[in-house]
Amino acid sequence: MYPFTGYKNILNMVFNEITKKEQSHVLDIGFGTGVVALKLYENGHQIDGLDFLQI
Repeated sequence: MYPFTGYKNILNMVFNEITKKEQSHVLDIGFGTGVVALKLYENGHQIDGLDFLQI
């Protein structure tokens, strides 16, 4: 089974749940490319993100 099967559905579910409330404060841990965080930010939500950087 492909490890990311259904991932887009999960992201959509998270986005839809957060956007039920206007101007939510969101902590995005492991935000990766930041696609969802950016969409939420563009819709007026406050985003704090944490990911790791390996040097």
